[in-house]
Amino acid sequence: EGGETLDLREVRLRPLVAQVVKQLASGAPNHDLVNEVDEDVPSVSGDPDKIMQILLNLVSNAIKYSPRGGTVRICAHPHDRWLELCVEDQGVGIPPEARSRIFDRFFRVSSFETKGIPGTGLGLSIVKGLIELHGGRIWVESEVGRGSSFHVTLPQTFYFPAPAEYSRVGQAAAPTAEGAR
Repeated sequence: EGGETLDLREVRLRPLVAQVVKQLASGAPNHDLVNEVDEDVPSVSGDPDKIMQILLNLVSNAIKYSPRGGTVRICAHPHDRWLELCVEDQGVGIPPEARSRIFDRFFRVSSFETKGIPGTGLGLSIVKGLIELHGGRIWVESEVGRGSSFHVTLPQTFYFPAPAEYSRVGQAAAPTAEGAR
């Protein structure tokens, strides 16, 4: 896809999430946006602008699909070599038959609760592409009428494979991303 490249850095998530909350809070007066990412959560190896885009998209979706307000929580927990980030809302939820398709381009959940909500159906497919570019994955858990929680995995900095030119010192090439899954 258009040869997207990553500007990889060590990224601390808590300040990024704080920035997202600050940016979106004024437009969401009925929502309580809560940054539950601990100060000492491990950093990730990623492109800060693209991670910002992922966060903005997931948090603004959480707001958009929680028409009656409620709490949107953003949390992060280390899992093996990954950091699992989650964005939880108390919104309309996603029906089971739509869950596998919400990451498809142009797919939008059509229901009475969502019919007035604007959007192109491109957001989540773009988010999924950005996450996969980082080697991570995204999935959703949801209960209709109770809310959804989106989960994203990103590689922790400490475990991120060194660039190829450093790893050629006398050992076999590292497995490809495909082999690591």
